[in-house]
Amino acid sequence: MFYSNQKRGKYLAFSRMTDLALWQRQPADDPAGDFPTVLLVHGLTGNSRTWSAVVGHLSPETGFAAPDLRGRGASWELPGPYGIRRHADDLAALVEKLGIAPVVIAGYSMGAYVGTVFATRHPNLTRAVVAVDGGLRVEVPDDLEDEEALDLAVGPSLSNLALRFASGDEYLAAWGSHPAHEPYLDQLWEPSPGYDLAGSEPELRLRTNRDAVLQDGTDLLFDKEVIGAAHNVAVQMTLLTVDHGMFDQPGGFISNQEAENLVAKNANAEWRRFETLNHSTLMLGNGAKFVARAIEDLIA
Repeated sequence: MFYSNQKRGKYLAFSRMTDLALWQRQPADDPAGDFPTVLLVHGLTGNSRTWSAVVGHLSPETGFAAPDLRGRGASWELPGPYGIRRHADDLAALVEKLGIAPVVIAGYSMGAYVGTVFATRHPNLTRAVVAVDGGLRVEVPDDLEDEEALDLAVGPSLSNLALRFASGDEYLAAWGSHPAHEPYLDQLWEPSPGYDLAGSEPELRLRTNRDAVLQDGTDLLFDKEVIGAAHNVAVQMTLLTVDHGMFDQPGGFISNQEAENLVAKNANAEWRRFETLNHSTLMLGNGAKFVARAIEDLIA
């Protein structure tokens, strides 16, 4: 066991029962595993903790499994190859090993692409999909070369990986000062330097593999199977989008036009748009309630 916290329920724990590090809850009054389980998939440089605020709003009767994907968190030393398809297949093996199929799979940002690819590659394991501000084509300026587009999309994430922290306290201060985190600190788990960081003082760094970020970013920008998977999802799917970026800048990660195209072409898809939220706050505060509600609606 890596970590547990009573704030989000008595039955939460990190474990190594699979190759992927896993944060899991099975309701105590469900010894047979009959209650539904949602599979929660984090974003490009995140880990299972990304879902901390959301799981606090899930029904006590909803179980969940939130892995650290290959190259992230406590799974950061797992070897490549990386890529969206690899993650989807890793999750398929996890679902089968846990015996929780079919699952509602909810993915945030890059995790939404993993979710839609999971649903198209492993339809027998999929009950429904929630794509949280991701899973569709990302608009980049037409005049950019591929390398420039990739730098625009994942450059900030790679910059974060280059950061070094002299101590755990310095990391906690940096985390808390992020404009998306500060108003919601009382609603989140305090990050754990022992879990989130690798190395030793004064050269602590995030436990995220740079090669994994590059490959996954390349896939979600340029891989036609990955970009088009949402249009081929054959189960119920809910897309959640916002009108502002990670730092509240105008323009969402997924354009309204892309969302409209999805619901026009895939009769299984529903779109919910949140105009006042941004890419970060969709997973915090009231945004986390909206995400949890979308998950519960597909479980009902």
